[in-house]
Amino acid sequence: MSILEIRVYQLHPGVRPAFDQLFADRIRPLSEEYGIDVVRAGPSLGDDDSYTLIRSFASLEARTKQKDAFYGGPEWLGALEDRVMAMIVSFQTAVVEVDSADDLRA
Repeated sequence: MSILEIRVYQLHPGVRPAFDQLFADRIRPLSEEYGIDVVRAGPSLGDDDSYTLIRSFASLEARTKQKDAFYGGPEWLGALEDRVMAMIVSFQTAVVEVDSADDLRA
């Protein structure tokens, strides 16, 4: 069993290309440094200003520990937080349990 976190971000108009590039260049590699498994990430198909992120964790406890380390780390707090949060209007998060996250990988 795996825990999937599905996030849908509503971004400010026109920033999605920059958000996607920042995610690819900085956020995804940093997530992986903290052991966070990014299953899928990218622009949503429904509109021009939304972005979807799916992350997999071994357990709810692992999710809490890894996210606390990531969002409390110097890279996020010192270099990324203000930049990323300025692009986001809002986001919704759903957390579900699945047999395997591998079925979602492309």
